[in-house]
Amino acid sequence: MSAAELQSALLAAGLPAEVEGRARLALVQASDAAASRAIAARRADVMALAIAHGFSHVALEVRPVRERQPALRRDAALPGD
Repeated sequence: MSAAELQSALLAAGLPAEVEGRARLALVQASDAAASRAIAARRADVMALAIAHGFSHVALEVRPVRERQPALRRDAALPGD
């Protein structure tokens, strides 16, 4: 199993992401929201690549696209405005 090789294979397939190996689990962290959607849409391809690199499971970690600001720093009178 090689997380680095899986990461390279994903990049070659047009799916930029970081990969962390945890036993037989490949934890995939997409580089941005568009990559996250592409990875989710091509999950069969991602799984096939993961299996080819020795993993049995894949988890896609979803991260916020932008940092959340504390409510006190916002100018809106109500949350969400």
